Amino acid sequence: MADLQQEHHREIEGLLENIRQLSRELRLQMLIIDNFIPQEYQPFEVDLSHVYFAYTEESMRQSLMRLERPRTSKSGKARPKTGR
Repeated sequence: MADLQQEHHREIEGLLENIRQLSRELRLQMLIIDNFIPQEYQPFEVDLSHVYFAYTEESMRQSLMRLERPRTSKSGKARPKTGR
C-alpha cells in the first residue's frame, strides 16, 4: 500500500512540475507577444472564462473544450474569419 501511495505522489509531483513548466513557457510567450507585436495586430486574445480543461480519471488526458468563441475581440474589432 505504501508503494502505491509513493508512486501516486511521484506521479502527482511530475504532473504539477509539468504544469509549472508550461505556465513559465506561456508567460514568456505572452511577454514576447506583448512587447514585440503591436496591440492592433493581436486580435486573438485569450478569454479564459470560455475555456476549461477536463481530466478523465482513467487516462488523465487533457481535453480542451470551448463553449463559444466570442464574435469580437476585447478592443471591439471583429475577429478574422476562419475556414471553419
